[in-house]
Amino acid sequence: MGGRRGCSRTASAGWRIPVIARHLGTDRKTIRAYRNGERTAGRRRQAPDAFVPSVPNQPECRV
Repeated sequence: MGGRRGCSRTASAGWRIPVIARHLGTDRKTIRAYRNGERTAGRRRQAPDAFVPSVPNQPECRV
């Protein structure tokens, strides 16, 4: 509906998070993350590299 810009506009107008989420059709946690600055509009999280081991210094299994 209003996009992420609508989130900041409605928050500055004094709307509560559940009302903003309902108005924009988004989850409350998403609205809260944008409002707290944990997320920015137009930027995706970088996916972890598939070739980097998930546990550092993990010993190899030898059979």
